[in-house]
Amino acid sequence: MDVHEQVQVHSAMQIPPRGRLYCLPPLGVGTLWAESLTSYINRLAWAYRVSSRVLVAQEVIPQLSCEQRPSTELATFCRSIAMGINGIGDQAVEWSTTLEGLTLRSDLHLLTVRSWVGDLTSRGYLRKKPAWCPVCYTEWRERKEPLYQPLLWMLQLVTICPRHQVLLLDRCPHCQKYQSILTLKTVPGHCTQCSTWLGKPLDAVVDQETLNWQEWVIPALEELHREYVSAGVLPWERFFANLALCLSEWGSCSKLADLTGFSRDVFYLWVGRKNRPYSHSPTLETIFEFCYACNVTPLQVARSTDTLLQVVRDEAQPRQRRPNRFTRRRFNREHCLELIQAVLNGQEEPLGASQVARRLGYDTRHLAYHFPQECQLLRREEREARVCEEVRQAVITLHEQGIFPTHRKVRALLSDPNLIRMPKASATWHAVRLELGYESFQDSAFIKLKSEGKVCRTGKSYLPFASIRLYQRTCARAELSDKGHNDRDSSSDSGQTFRESTISNKKIRAKTLT
Repeated sequence: MDVHEQVQVHSAMQIPPRGRLYCLPPLGVGTLWAESLTSYINRLAWAYRVSSRVLVAQEVIPQLSCEQRPSTELATFCRSIAMGINGIGDQAVEWSTTLEGLTLRSDLHLLTVRSWVGDLTSRGYLRKKPAWCPVCYTEWRERKEPLYQPLLWMLQLVTICPRHQVLLLDRCPHCQKYQSILTLKTVPGHCTQCSTWLGKPLDAVVDQETLNWQEWVIPALEELHREYVSAGVLPWERFFANLALCLSEWGSCSKLADLTGFSRDVFYLWVGRKNRPYSHSPTLETIFEFCYACNVTPLQVARSTDTLLQVVRDEAQPRQRRPNRFTRRRFNREHCLELIQAVLNGQEEPLGASQVARRLGYDTRHLAYHFPQECQLLRREEREARVCEEVRQAVITLHEQGIFPTHRKVRALLSDPNLIRMPKASATWHAVRLELGYESFQDSAFIKLKSEGKVCRTGKSYLPFASIRLYQRTCARAELSDKGHNDRDSSSDSGQTFRESTISNKKIRAKTLT
């Protein structure tokens, strides 16, 4: 076969088209555990072994329109603004369409919240920062499965993992910082700020009220998701039409208000009966709370016109209503101050301001508003305790490896080498070395100098190990020098007295002879 025939054969073959980027298949499409679009971008960048921010800057952003390009710096966008990529707006639509064109996939639009809530025009679906289940991360790594962030975890409505019944985390347990949405050279499953593994299992107990609420929410969400995947649209117009039909019956609005705890004016705002200059659409969480009190799902209300009417007419006993999110709980200052003082006095384990607020059941902003100075002390104490523990672990690690824990070796093992400069960190370094037998008590003691009856310190509240030895030698030399000067002064004084006495004796003898 000559060259011309080979060219004809190759031209006759149907070669599939090639995309600009790798055609990475998304995880869990069409199920409850469908991957989020931001998680897909992170995994796609990790497949190339590059940062997701580099991939977005070089491949995705040039393909976007001018209106949808980030208006801020890329780092700020990837850290706190990029969550809108998972939403239902124009930004999510254009990003998913662009990625489908680059990867030649047709299912990436299912990785946004539109596949869960449809065209509901209100906001508040997504979290501001990513959340994760630590038990899921641990199981996926043990099974050697890919680590990703399901879109279910991005919904603000979901607060627990449906598999393990544990609370979803949004802060790193080590550094207490939020996670970036699009990562920068971070291995999946690790903190984007301190690179700590995020898959440690927790023993946190979920109260029964929250558990009952989440056990109802997740199947209702899955029902909406299946309806969108099969039909391509969610019938929210029929939902509000059936609600308006129910409210048109005499006395039903008052019964629904008593049943659910919502005001009658709220229902009229939903169906558009109030003469207001703006349109009001309830959030997804508000709709779910309403349906939860009526013991029906949103899809059941949208499909049947008699669902809400049957609830009103039969006066069925509803489930326990979820506490109103807009009701302010009275702030107990005495109880909060008691726990804060216990933490600061060392009676409780070191806790940060967010951990204390979570333990008390309040928001961190409320705690900082009522106790601003105490919250600053809590943050400082918690950070110092964390740094001291890191220094302690570094010294013990070097000791177990048979390496002398010098200042330079310990500094190299810290997440930030400058942390060793903190007074308490250096004191911890000396204390651990003293426990392991590398130092004596005199070498590790703090040195205080007395000057004019006042206690002064040499620069900081301590002297390093080498400075202690140097100070001791200097003091010894100074004592010897002072002793030598005193001896010479005493000897010169005694010599002068002897000469004076000798002269006076000679004068007395001369007078006697004459």
